[in-house]
Amino acid sequence: MDEKQLPSELTEGLIVVALGASAGGLEAVTSLLRNSSPNGHLAFVLAQHMAPQHRSMLVELLSKNCDYKVVGAEEGATIQPDTVYVNTPNSDITVVEGKIHITVPSDDVGAKPSIDKLFKSVADNYGSRAIAVVLSGTGSDGTVGCRAVRDAGGITIAQTADTAKYDGMPNSVIRARLADLTFSPEEIANYLSESHERPVKLAISGESDDESVVSVDSLIDKILTHTGVDFRQYKRATIERQLQRRIAALRMPSIQDYFKYIDKDPDELDIIQRSFLISVTEFFRDDEAFAALGKALDNIIVQQQQSKVIRIWVPACATGEEVYSIAIMLAERLGPSLRGYEVKIFATDINDLSLEVARQGVYGDSVVEQLSSEMLATYFDFDGIKYKAKKWIRDMCMFARHDIAKDPSFLRMNLISCRNIMIYLNNTLQDQLINNFHYALNSGGYLFLGKSESTGNAGEKLFEPVDKSNKLYRRKSGVVSWGRFSTVLNKELVARDNASVQVKSASPSHRMSEKVFASLVESYAPPSIQLNEQFQPVQYFGDISPPS
Repeated sequence: MDEKQLPSELTEGLIVVALGASAGGLEAVTSLLRNSSPNGHLAFVLAQHMAPQHRSMLVELLSKNCDYKVVGAEEGATIQPDTVYVNTPNSDITVVEGKIHITVPSDDVGAKPSIDKLFKSVADNYGSRAIAVVLSGTGSDGTVGCRAVRDAGGITIAQTADTAKYDGMPNSVIRARLADLTFSPEEIANYLSESHERPVKLAISGESDDESVVSVDSLIDKILTHTGVDFRQYKRATIERQLQRRIAALRMPSIQDYFKYIDKDPDELDIIQRSFLISVTEFFRDDEAFAALGKALDNIIVQQQQSKVIRIWVPACATGEEVYSIAIMLAERLGPSLRGYEVKIFATDINDLSLEVARQGVYGDSVVEQLSSEMLATYFDFDGIKYKAKKWIRDMCMFARHDIAKDPSFLRMNLISCRNIMIYLNNTLQDQLINNFHYALNSGGYLFLGKSESTGNAGEKLFEPVDKSNKLYRRKSGVVSWGRFSTVLNKELVARDNASVQVKSASPSHRMSEKVFASLVESYAPPSIQLNEQFQPVQYFGDISPPS
């Protein structure tokens, strides 16, 4: 997600702290506010799960125990500094364009207010000046919202388990590796009191542009060596935003100090690496786009009536919402005949924590809010707190770790849905992936991209638009392509000349040779894999997938 251009009145000086609390949360909220002092730079918005009669009591109790102005939240109220806005009972509280927005949910499912919804709205409105704080409570409300705050460049804080009366909510954030910091309520207050002294959004150590490039490149190399994940072809804006966010959260004065911190605690490389992996996904994201996808699925079903095999690949699947959306769409269309089909939805990502969420298929009510009650009843089991995709839906989906930047593509696909990653990659890697997707698809197979993405110049000869506005494309037949993927040696990084790599474009004659070679291989050679001197695959030809 490219950083939003937020209205100046939302970003200039004001930091918005979204507080999420449930059972045992009153004590934590009171302690936090009591130990914090107004400084003209902080505003608090509180989402506290509570019974309808508790609103006036909560405002009164907090007012007596802190120096902030505490008010019951009212629709349209403009967020002001040194003020605590307390949610209305049985309603959701969010922030829209710097104003309080109160909504009454259409159903009684889930705790009210939704902490996730509040956190997401603050992330959308305040970006790097958003701070999400998860305090005592049961369940996992707030975890999804913390991901949104982190992805927007804000900071996330969870109450320490030993100080929380109920540690379910803060532990959920901690287990998901989404907490930048874990503090007691008193420590959170001290941290927030210093927030105005150093802006949440930092210039990377105040270096010159050249020095900044070298510093970021050095960090990318450290991550590559430590984790095996290569961010060299990711767009710098995303990497720098998350690096700024992390340095700000840790109160580091410069990137050099951050490097010293990494030297003392190498596990920090895992933390910053995960923050680079933006996980933007939801069920049926963009109604019009999914309506277009539905027509493509109808065509795929017709195409596969004889074989009764449907193969779909969802790279960069994040926590799985889109995967299950596609599974549900197929189930809706096939009805009872689904039993006669072999449906395989391959869902991949490089974030193991996201994959584990996807495999379990368990989501809170704020995540499934786009789904109708009929859809929830048909495709999910509800335990009173969360929704879990039914086993027969989960059995359609296979989740696996896979790095699309360097690992071989899945093959013989009818559909590839890649809507979560292309926007974060540079043009070179985008072109490589478009070529790989063409190679991975069956003749006439479909490619479904994100709202801000396209097949680019590389895809003009490989794909034809089916619905350009909704980013749906069809594989062109009669065009030769072959999969390419890079290989990275974790311990032996390629030397750089002043942190830059010069890449020479292939000559027209060389490109023609490649086309001739590809055509000959496709016609006469058996399925093959080209290895380098370390016996690592660098290119493959033909269908190398195992027999189905």
